[in-house]
Amino acid sequence: MKSSSNIPELVKIQEAVINEYMEMKEKTSMQNIVFFLDSFIREHEEIIRSAKAGLLKGTSGKPAIKHLEVTGHLNEQEKIDVNSLQSVLLHICKKEEAAMNQIKVIADPGKTVAPYLEWQERIHEEADNLYHRFIETAAL
Repeated sequence: MKSSSNIPELVKIQEAVINEYMEMKEKTSMQNIVFFLDSFIREHEEIIRSAKAGLLKGTSGKPAIKHLEVTGHLNEQEKIDVNSLQSVLLHICKKEEAAMNQIKVIADPGKTVAPYLEWQERIHEEADNLYHRFIETAAL
């Protein structure tokens, strides 16, 4: 099960997200932002480990959450303020959505990459819900 022509593409998508988050970590001085970035980096690293090992673990093992879909209508700023939790969480939401859309393109229904699409969807849901919890509800 380890061999699939789409696994290298999946890994490449995940590595690009990790690299971007690592760059953001280096630029921020805010520990709470580093915490969120580290959390998402770990998720993507786990997808890579699982995919390379040929383990068809389709989810992170976290319980399903209701996807609030709160950031779909928001436009991301062109310049991300790495010291603003709002800016970083919105960027994470948009980045996770973009990664999900890239995986949709390479996903092969019922085969090796499809389970990772579900996992990526969960990561996007988590990012979206975090934005809602920490930004939108804080403003109420």
